[in-house]
Amino acid sequence: MYTRRTPPRVTEDPGQDSFLDIVANLVGILIILVMVVAVRAREAIVAEQVAQDQDVPKEIDVEAPRLAI
Repeated sequence: MYTRRTPPRVTEDPGQDSFLDIVANLVGILIILVMVVAVRAREAIVAEQVAQDQDVPKEIDVEAPRLAI
């Protein structure tokens, strides 16, 4: 008359999805941190170069006045 239902087979453990979500979130956070560090490093290099350019006096052509005499 009535037949028993067989329970559905679970191919993956229920905890695997949350573990993969955590790993994916950590990888995403690490990628964002690497990008932020790269941008800051680039800005620091540019700022340092600008500071060095401002500290170095412009070269004065000493030979030009002697040639005019």
